Amino acid sequence: MNRILFSIILIALFVGGYAQTCSNSLVIRAIADSSVFKEAVININYANQPSSGYFGVSEIESLGWTNSASGFPSWINRTLFQYNLSAIPKNATVTSAKLFLFAKTVGLHNGNLKDPTFGSKNTSLIQRVKAPWNMTSVGWATQPATVTDATQKTLAQSTSLAQNYVVDMTDFAQLWVNKPESNYGVLLRLQTEQTYNSMIFNSFGDADSLKPRLEICYTVPSCTNSIALKADSSSGNYQQALLNNNFATTAGTWGNSELESLGWSNNSWGYPFWTQRTLFKYKLDSVPKDATITSAKLYLYAKKAGLDNGNLKDATFGSNNTSLIQRVTSPWNMFNVGWATQPATTNASQKTLAQSTSLAQDYVVDMTDFAQLWVNHPDSNYGMLLRLQTEETYNSMIFNSFGDADSVKPRLEICYTVPLPITLASFSGNVANDLVNLNWITNDANNASTTIERSFDGVNFSVVGSVAGKGGIGASNYGFTDKVSNATKIYYRLKLISKNGSYNYSQTITLVTSGNSLQTLTADVYPNPVRNTDLSVSLYLVKEDALTIRVFDINGKLIYTQKVQGQKGFSTLSIAAFKTLSAGTYNVNINTSKSVINKKVVKM
Repeated sequence: MNRILFSIILIALFVGGYAQTCSNSLVIRAIADSSVFKEAVININYANQPSSGYFGVSEIESLGWTNSASGFPSWINRTLFQYNLSAIPKNATVTSAKLFLFAKTVGLHNGNLKDPTFGSKNTSLIQRVKAPWNMTSVGWATQPATVTDATQKTLAQSTSLAQNYVVDMTDFAQLWVNKPESNYGVLLRLQTEQTYNSMIFNSFGDADSLKPRLEICYTVPSCTNSIALKADSSSGNYQQALLNNNFATTAGTWGNSELESLGWSNNSWGYPFWTQRTLFKYKLDSVPKDATITSAKLYLYAKKAGLDNGNLKDATFGSNNTSLIQRVTSPWNMFNVGWATQPATTNASQKTLAQSTSLAQDYVVDMTDFAQLWVNHPDSNYGMLLRLQTEETYNSMIFNSFGDADSVKPRLEICYTVPLPITLASFSGNVANDLVNLNWITNDANNASTTIERSFDGVNFSVVGSVAGKGGIGASNYGFTDKVSNATKIYYRLKLISKNGSYNYSQTITLVTSGNSLQTLTADVYPNPVRNTDLSVSLYLVKEDALTIRVFDINGKLIYTQKVQGQKGFSTLSIAAFKTLSAGTYNVNINTSKSVINKKVVKM
């Protein structure tokens, strides 16, 4: 298991004197492990190196002092520190992030040696760092740039000589979660750097209860639908080809179960420069084309045994092994593609696998935008290319692939939602003075708009208007007024258009004139097709009327009749005869005194 997972403790937050509802929570403590926590104390007198060395002095501090004994009348310390937030999903919403800093009261190396929050002007700032830094070599002259705008945090002038602080870091944490590549940590410094002022806090070497910790609450979108695609050499859902600069037109395909970016040498074969890239592709056909991808993550597991290339024991090796995953933009054949014939790629939205900090480092890569494009446009899915950012010798990232255990095969996990169908709860109309007033109720979750269509013969319809969806999440009432003259019978139907452009039609309602009023009948049948069950008839009548239901076979032979007194409003009737009918197609005729509706029903 990755060391980060051992060092990050998931708990329900009820600490530091406050309580809150927390869907998901994370606590990261300062520990002497650079994959979890980084720290460097920089001093104005040490231009190109940390003043105390990394993990040499367990203090987080902002300080202005003197050190005349060492020949430094001006002694100013600042502290760079950074927490790794990679355990939080990139699509998470951070609801709270708090940094707990505990005054160091024992074993101080700087300042007053007994009073950590000392001085009359020790107000300090926590600024977001916006450039990379190396914890073992950064110094005052090489310290990274910081953001000094209104987002910086202020630790107010202390009111005691050993004061603890809790700092709201929600906006910083949200940025780092959404854009991990921007997480360069923070800088603690005095607001006014003058002598005999300090804020000195415990750090990695102190008791767990006193270590500076970052506590984060967050929520993640629920996964309505999910799919996990694994590298598989037999299903046809995965393709891979290993490219080498010494083989212009051929590739290693299923012969080498490694997913890798590598720069090496192979002098025994006469190849002083040995560069490898990997093409790979997952088929996403099982995800609906109209799906919205809420999350897509690629899991890559460092290959720890049976390596065919590189150092043969250290998968993520070298001081410059930062790698890229680029989207491929042209087709390739995994059995004959080579270095000279490799497909085109784009660096737009390319993914960066940062320089490894261990010799067997796993990676989780956010592929949401790639997956969304491939789902919406399957013809553009030519997969990905893994390569070193700088292709130079003795650097590698080598991951397990199709020939390894299922638990370590590279897999693409996708969460997605699909648009809900627009359902019509009711559809009715009435008339007054040549004006037809139509009313309907639909769910709004996916309702873009409704087109109203009218016909005078029940066959040929024309568009008479459109009504935009209200954009809610529940049911909504809609209306439309149409002007009609000299008509004895009018037909209306609704075209219900979803947000993704798909649509379906409502049933047709028939309006029959009777003086200056119209009677409305709407009807539908379900289930359709029907198996060994009753057929249900859903009705809506503007007023009570005699109702006759007839069933005809495909040849027009009457095989069933049912007469009832139809009630005003909504009602449902059952036709039990469908249980005993043979498989085939039937016509169901629904009659009132002034309206007729026909429905075709299939019996399975």
